[in-house]
Amino acid sequence: MSYVLLNSINIFFPTTAASTPDAVDKYLETPGDENEHAHFQKAKERLEAKHRERMSQVMREWEEAERQAKNLPKADKKAVIQ
Repeated sequence: MSYVLLNSINIFFPTTAASTPDAVDKYLETPGDENEHAHFQKAKERLEAKHRERMSQVMREWEEAERQAKNLPKADKKAVIQ
């Protein structure tokens, strides 16, 4: 993950990073068999858990950015808004 520094003020906004090769679930790399539905369900659960964790991380980062923005002096707040 990378961050963008806004107008040399110490507020960091997260930017989206490209997916890495290890982000591919093992379900997609294995051939199907008689247990394919069970494998699919497990892959779906892993994907949902990964998504929940990512959304939690994004929410924590944005809460921190909002907290930092609220603590800025008034002149700096105007610069962030513009």
